[in-house]
Amino acid sequence: MIGWWLSDYQWLSEAGILHYGFVLLISFIGAYLTELTAQRLDWWHFNRKVPHFPKSLGDVAVTPVLQLPLLVALTYIVAQFLVL
Repeated sequence: MIGWWLSDYQWLSEAGILHYGFVLLISFIGAYLTELTAQRLDWWHFNRKVPHFPKSLGDVAVTPVLQLPLLVALTYIVAQFLVL
């Protein structure tokens, strides 16, 4: 998907800070929108012990939103060492 979006299918082997920033931004936005949608549709909620973004930003739990970008970033860092 990222290769298509960047029109560069070899981007992982030459990934730089802008590529990783792009991946982190897209994964953060995706995670945030997923959590916002799930909470608005009453699929799940987190109690107040879990840190939340301010109400002006949707009152979405911080931890699940940050875990996806972290997982994606670590996956791409490890994958860069596995690319031949």
